[in-house]
Amino acid sequence: MADALQEIFDVVYPDVKYKVNSNGAVFTVTQQCLSEWRSNISSTVLAIIVDFCSCIKDAPNALVTKQLLKDFSFISEDPDNISRETAYLSAFVLQMITSTHLSAIVDHASVPALNTDELTLGKGMDGVIVLCLEHALKFVKDSIINVDEVLTSMATGKFSVKLPVKCNKVTDKMSSGCYKFSFANWHNKMEAYIKSISNRNEDSKLIIISCPQRYMKKSARGDASDEGIEETQSVNKRALICKVSLSPLSVIIADFFF
Repeated sequence: MADALQEIFDVVYPDVKYKVNSNGAVFTVTQQCLSEWRSNISSTVLAIIVDFCSCIKDAPNALVTKQLLKDFSFISEDPDNISRETAYLSAFVLQMITSTHLSAIVDHASVPALNTDELTLGKGMDGVIVLCLEHALKFVKDSIINVDEVLTSMATGKFSVKLPVKCNKVTDKMSSGCYKFSFANWHNKMEAYIKSISNRNEDSKLIIISCPQRYMKKSARGDASDEGIEETQSVNKRALICKVSLSPLSVIIADFFF
C-alpha cells in the first residue's frame, strides 16, 4: 500500500519530496479515507433499500425483501427472469455503484503506474460490485431494522439506523457487533460472490461498470439520452450465480429507479 501511495503522491505533488511509509501522515490519512469510502457504501445501500421499501404499499417489507433475496434475484437486471447474462446488472447494483464509488472517483488523478484509467472503467472492480446489498436486504427481511422507524428518524434531517444489541459470548458485554458489515461477519459470502464474478470474462465485468457510468452521464445532463455513452450451502449458491420466478418485482423496481 505504501508503494501505491508513493506513486499517487508523486503524481499529485510532483514538486514535493516525500517518502511514504506506514507510520507517516499520508498513510494514516489514506486509511481514514478508505474507511470513510467503505462506510459510505454501506450506509448508502441501506438508504437505497429503505427508500425502496418505503415506496411499496401493498406488500410487507419483509416479504418483498425475502423475494429479492430468493435465488439472489436482487442482482439480476430483471428479478422476474433471472439469467447468467444479466447478473450484477440490477437497478440496485447500478445505483449502488453510481451513488458511492463512481461519484467518489469522478475527478481521479491519472496514475499510469497503477493503471487508474483502466481501473475507473471497471477493471478489478469485483469487490465494489458485491459489497453490501444482501446485507441491507437481510436487515429488512429479518426485522433487524424497521423501515418506518428509520423514516421517522429522517424527519430530523439525519439518516440513522439503530442496530439491536446482543450479548457477546467472548466479552460478556452487550454489543451490536454481530450485525456489523465486517470482515469477520461477511468475508465468506463476499469471497463467494467474487468467485461467481470471476466466472465472467473481463469484457462482461466492464459492462457492469459502464452501465452506471452512462447513468451518471444521464443524471448530469438531466435527460434520458444514450448518446455519448446453511452457511456452506448459501456460500455455494452465491458462487454459482454466474454459472446458472418471482412475483413481478421488475415493474416495481423500474418505477422506483427510473
